[in-house]
Amino acid sequence: MSAIGESDTEESNRLFNITLEPLIKDFLNQQNRYAITMENQSISVRNPTELKQKIWEIFQHQLKRKVIIRDDGVFELIETDPDIDSIDDFIRFRKNNRFMMPSAISFTSLRTFASSSAPLTIIVCRYSFNLQRKSDWIQFQNQFILPQSQDQAGPTSNDIAIDVLQRLRSRWSGEYQSETANWNTWAAYIVESNEYDYGELIRRPPPPHLIQLFRPGTSASLALEQINSASKISINILRDIKQQLDHLKQLYQKRHEEYMLGHQEFLGCVGSLETTIRTYSNIIPEFEATSRPDYPYQERIPEQTNFNHQS
Repeated sequence: MSAIGESDTEESNRLFNITLEPLIKDFLNQQNRYAITMENQSISVRNPTELKQKIWEIFQHQLKRKVIIRDDGVFELIETDPDIDSIDDFIRFRKNNRFMMPSAISFTSLRTFASSSAPLTIIVCRYSFNLQRKSDWIQFQNQFILPQSQDQAGPTSNDIAIDVLQRLRSRWSGEYQSETANWNTWAAYIVESNEYDYGELIRRPPPPHLIQLFRPGTSASLALEQINSASKISINILRDIKQQLDHLKQLYQKRHEEYMLGHQEFLGCVGSLETTIRTYSNIIPEFEATSRPDYPYQERIPEQTNFNHQS
C-alpha cells in the first residue's frame, strides 16, 4: 500500500509543520563537520506527496548527477539531470539513526516528525547514495572530477568554480551580502586549494583578507539587532538591580542608625535604673532604722510579769 493510501479525510485536512535540518554531502558517510550546513527550513504539508514536492523544490539545485558503481567496480556517471522521480537516489531523512526515503514517508511518519521538538535531519547526497565511503568519493573524483577540473592551460574549469560559488551562496547568503565579483573572488580562493578541502573551506566564513568585502546579511543584521536589544535590556535590568541594592543599603543604614540610637537610649535608661537601685539599696536600711527607732530598745526589755495573774 502506498503512503498516500493511509490517508483519510481527517488526515488529509491536517497541516503538518516540520523543521528540517539539512546536511549537504559528497558521500553518505562523510563526517557532518565536512558537510555543507544550511539554515533550518520550516515547511508545512498536508500529506507525503506534498512533502516530497517541497523537498524537491528546496534541494533540487544541490543535486548533480547520479553515480552508478558497476559490478566490476567502475564508476558510471548518468548524463541526465535528476528529476523528482529519482529523489530517493539523492535524499534521505534521518530520525533516531534510521534512514527513510522520501517516497517511503507515511502519515504516521508525518505525525512523528511534526510532534518532535527537534528538527528533522535531511541528508542530501549530491552524487546519489551510491557513493557511501570516502574511498568511493576519492575514486569517483579521480575518474570524473579531477580530470575535468584542469583544462589544457592548467586553470580550474569554469564548472567547478560555478559549483563552488553556488555552494558558497547557498551556505552564506543569509549571513553576508556583497557584489557578485566578491563572491567570485571568494570562490576562486577556494578553487585554488585542494579539491578534498572544498567542503571544509565552504563551511568557513570569508578568510581574513576577504572579510572586509562582505557586509552582514539580513539574518546576520537581524541577529545583531537582537543581540543589541538583549544587551540594552540586560543593562537596564542590571541598572534596576543596582538601584534596588543602593536603596536597600540606605534603608539598612537608616534602620541601623535608628537601632543604635535606640540602643544607646535603652542603655542610658538601664544605667539610670541601676544607679537608682544602688542609691535606694543604700537608703533602705537607714530608712528602716529611722522609721522604727524603738525596735532595738524593745528587743533589750526583759519579759514583764503579769501582775493581774500573780500566784
